[in-house]
Amino acid sequence: MGPQVLSQTNPVYPESARRAGITGTTVVGMTVSTDGTVSSAWVASSSGNSALDNAAVSAVYSWRFVPAKQNGAPVAANTNVRIDFHLNG
Repeated sequence: MGPQVLSQTNPVYPESARRAGITGTTVVGMTVSTDGTVSSAWVASSSGNSALDNAAVSAVYSWRFVPAKQNGAPVAANTNVRIDFHLNG
């Protein structure tokens, strides 16, 4: 079974992107360690805007997971998450 999100915080929308009306979706790849923390993260699919991509990658480092399990024991595993940046109103 793969890692399951336990807690997550939303990324901080970069003010420069917000002012410019930039939206997008970043897919972040990450390695979830056996203790449920993110040990590495990278842009798997870019939003087309580096500020949004950087905010997405930074945010996932604070996320916590129930680690993946193999034969009942926690194991490190890679997974992807999609982070959408949309302006409201």
